[in-house]
Amino acid sequence: MTTDGEIRNDKHDISQHDISQRDGLPAGRKVDGTDPIARQYLELASKYESEEILDSGLQDLEFANSLSKLVALLERQGKYDEAIPLCKRSLTIRTFALSDDNSEVAQNLYQLGGLLWKDQKYDEAVPFYERAFATRKLLPQGSEDPLEFAQSLSRLATMFERQGIYDDSITMRRRSLAICKLALGEDHPEVAGTLNDLAELLQRKFDQVDKVRQKASLITWRMSPLYTGPRILTGQTYLNEACLLHQQALDIRERVLAEDHPDLAQSLNNLAGLLARQGDTDDAVLLYQRAVAILGRVRGEEHPDTQTSSRNLKILRTSRTSSPNSSKNLFKIG
Repeated sequence: MTTDGEIRNDKHDISQHDISQRDGLPAGRKVDGTDPIARQYLELASKYESEEILDSGLQDLEFANSLSKLVALLERQGKYDEAIPLCKRSLTIRTFALSDDNSEVAQNLYQLGGLLWKDQKYDEAVPFYERAFATRKLLPQGSEDPLEFAQSLSRLATMFERQGIYDDSITMRRRSLAICKLALGEDHPEVAGTLNDLAELLQRKFDQVDKVRQKASLITWRMSPLYTGPRILTGQTYLNEACLLHQQALDIRERVLAEDHPDLAQSLNNLAGLLARQGDTDDAVLLYQRAVAILGRVRGEEHPDTQTSSRNLKILRTSRTSSPNSSKNLFKIG
């Protein structure tokens, strides 16, 4: 559970099952001495450490490819501290040997940005993602995995969101959503997750605008860069779009997921919270009831998600007979 009320993973991240495997290695590989392929790459890394650098030209690039495969193995083991320096070395080799419009350089940049992201070094990841985006513009069309680009956009959007830079974050999430729809189809579960993330972000943007409006006097508000003429009330458009996106995510999940899937409960809960916030308490109660029933069956009555959704339902029922402002205390899940 989070302080803003959503039961959610840190942020929806595009599934690795939908991103092309470029390292050619099965997911079960382990980085230890018992695996012959892993041992080969470890020996290569050891040679690099001892400064037994291979000859220039194609051999250096082959070595960079081997380093990238070792990085992938280490990443799967969660050994990011070991993987990051090796990834930087392979990037150095490729940057020196190849042109800026080479897809291998872009892939290396994405890989390094992803490692830093997973190691929670978000500020360090930003410049590598930005370099990858710049390199991408130089690549021939079709030479890059679109889902990898969408995932990178989504991660960078999260970094900007954490800094309160919502406008840039919204732009990136919209681009990520458009790419996912084209690559996976309109009814893919990953599209629903991306819709959910964008909806949450739009709600935070509304809160940001509304907070400025409430704290400032009318004169100060009109001088604010957030104000453009008569737009004092147009922050509502963020909530309206968020509601539409949550509904789209729910529609997708109802079509493609099992009727007891936890992600379906997430959409039910989060759409209910937004409807309640906009005063539609009758529909919100019905959605909360469905969410509680699903979570109770698949996760049990004591699970935090079940308790959160149950608490939301209780708060909303209480608010209908007391203060309508109580709906602001509703929690999200996901």
